[in-house]
Amino acid sequence: MAASRAALRLAGPPLFLLCSCTPLASEFIQVVNGTGEVITVSLQGHPRPFAMLTPNAVTSFYPLDEQCDRPRPEDAMVARTESGTTYTYGPPLCRGKTWNVGR
Repeated sequence: MAASRAALRLAGPPLFLLCSCTPLASEFIQVVNGTGEVITVSLQGHPRPFAMLTPNAVTSFYPLDEQCDRPRPEDAMVARTESGTTYTYGPPLCRGKTWNVGR
């Protein structure tokens, strides 16, 4: 046991590798608010929004493979403006797409 500890000490300090891994745009759906109003974005059937976007703001959504390959009717996103207009995107929800809400 002492020999293995000594070998570890001789090996020097632990090495940590850091990377700045930036996800590719092709892995997400980009949601762009083109309405001129603040919008809330949620999954259809889910009352709690996952994003609130000011005009021209952008967010990303990571859909599951089955939401593209085998979409169900509820596999859609909904955006609602402050004035009450509703926009729907999907199904399907496939990666690498951009949803320009209101354009």
